[in-house]
Parts: sequence; C-alpha cells; structure tokens
Amino acid sequence: QVPQPLGASIDLHFEAAPRPFPTQANPIMIHEIFSNLIDNAIRYNNAGGSVVIRLFDDQGRHVVDVEDDGPGIPAAERDKVFTRFYRLSRDQSRVGSGLGLAIVQSFAATLNAEISMSAGANDRGLRVRVSFI
Repeated sequence: QVPQPLGASIDLHFEAAPRPFPTQANPIMIHEIFSNLIDNAIRYNNAGGSVVIRLFDDQGRHVVDVEDDGPGIPAAERDKVFTRFYRLSRDQSRVGSGLGLAIVQSFAATLNAEISMSAGANDRGLRVRVSFI
C-alpha cells in the first residue's frame, strides 16, 4: 500500500497503543476489508491530504478507524455506498467498479464486525469505523 500514497502525495499515519491487538478472524477477509478501506481513503482524497489508521479498544471491542481528510461522502449517501455497483455521481469518471465497499460490508458481517461511517475530524473527510466483538 505504500507506493500508492507516495504517488498520490498522501501522508499515511498509523496510530496504535504498543500492545497486541488480538482478533480471531480470517486473515484474508481482514486484509480485504482494510486494503479496500485504505485504498479508498487514498484514491478519493485530495493531493497533499492525509489518511490515519487508528487501532484502539472501545467498551470491550477492538476498533479500527480509517480516516481521511478528502471530500468525504455526503451523509445521505453513506448507506448507499455499500450497495453493489453504487458510485457517487462525482466519481463516475474515476476508475472503479463500485464493489469495494459491498465486499467490505459482506466480510465484516461474516466476521460479526460492525461498520459505520461519519465525517472525519473537524467535519472534514470520512471516518470509516470497523468494530470487532
């Protein structure tokens, strides 16, 4: 994943406590979930933007946030982007099939994880949160 942010002039940050982050999950599904989310955060960001991947615990759950400071997804469309082949009208000229987030949601459901979206810090960009039980 590193060459893409370098080529896109995106700063990539990783934040986690220096401790194990155990989960009993299929590593292929975990890889697909986070490679899709990180790829989207980079691809749909602005040149010079940043992406932060954050691991932490919240009320007994292991949580991973992927947050960017790009244009985000309007609140009215956040549920729609998990539908297969759905793409925002502003992104029709970009490369993509509209399957990535549908795959993410399907794999997360298989792993009993919850996915939510919200605006990023200071109401900029997008924060996608994956919470594992």
